[in-house]
Amino acid sequence: MSAASDTHDVPASDYVSALVASFLGWTLDAFDFFILVFVLPSVAKDFGKSIPDLALTITVTLAFRPVGALIFGLLADRYGRRLPLMIDLVFYSVVEVLSGLAPSYTTFLVLRALFGIGMGGEWGIGASLAPAATPDLTRERLASLNAAGIETISLSLDGSNAQRHDTFRGVPGTFDHTIRAAGWARELGIQLQVNTLVTAETLPDLPAIYELMLDLGIRRWSLFFLITMGRGKGMQEVSPGDSEKLMHWLYEMSKQAPFAIATTEATHYRRVATREMASEGMDEQAIEATPVGRGFGIRDGNGILFISHEGAVNPSGFLPVHIGNVRTDHLVNLYREHPVFSSLRDVSAYKGRCGRCEFVNTCGGSRARAFAWTGDYLESDPLCPFVPPVKATS
Repeated sequence: MSAASDTHDVPASDYVSALVASFLGWTLDAFDFFILVFVLPSVAKDFGKSIPDLALTITVTLAFRPVGALIFGLLADRYGRRLPLMIDLVFYSVVEVLSGLAPSYTTFLVLRALFGIGMGGEWGIGASLAPAATPDLTRERLASLNAAGIETISLSLDGSNAQRHDTFRGVPGTFDHTIRAAGWARELGIQLQVNTLVTAETLPDLPAIYELMLDLGIRRWSLFFLITMGRGKGMQEVSPGDSEKLMHWLYEMSKQAPFAIATTEATHYRRVATREMASEGMDEQAIEATPVGRGFGIRDGNGILFISHEGAVNPSGFLPVHIGNVRTDHLVNLYREHPVFSSLRDVSAYKGRCGRCEFVNTCGGSRARAFAWTGDYLESDPLCPFVPPVKATS
């Protein structure tokens, strides 16, 4: 699918409006902050204060930026980026106007502190990006993205060297582009997640890929277990036995790796990790406080949803069950009330081995894989080899 076909239904005026709004926001922000430096003597004279007294207001503005980043960052985590960002823009615009009308030095000082909170709010409402490793991904573009609020990027590495990765991807040069981009991200202070697709083909190379991760300064290594849908239909999943061995290896690596290790569409890693931690003497509360424990219960449609570029809503990116569209439906209502989402959260409705498993609440299995294999997202995850006991019936 071409880029043009991805965005054909977005009016060109929307792009212009977004560009103008972004440009004016950053320009006026910088203009207000730096213009004060040039008028310090005049403002100091009006308030009967010294220039150092007025320079203090600039320091206060800068000091309160982290406060704004924290406040609006928390709001963005709770309510999404759009509403907090709009509130922040209105907030610091109003405070900016009031600063020019301040009747006293004390009022001006307080308003500049509030302005700092508004400025910091823009930085706190960060975002993540998964760019393609192509020649267009330059250091300059990464620096621009970082300045625009991109805090984390994810890159894909499916091989430990160029021959393996480029062959798997089918595009020569992508390995080198990825390694360069990872180095630039580290230089720029952008947090990096590396994604690796786990298939029968990449499985033997995972230890070497892990060694490569140690040199890249990443924050997280996320292993995406293949779902045989879409382009993935031409690939082969790992076997349940190999999957189980891999889970135990990943757990051992997680205890010594300088980065987090996570799995996607392989929630039974939680079963393996939980059992291992319990055998090592950790109690339930301690297990729940670990990175693995904090992800308990999160799976397709429960704590996750996917919105396509056209606004279509699915339970996850790997579970192509159409729920609605954000252009015509209220997203919160879809998540809370749609029967598909409700059934995905109701583990008592799960079937087969997943339905009777003691780990169903913390794991729950891959609903996407169950759907890909059986057409029923409530069926058992065929990748998990664990066989829970059959419940006795009276």
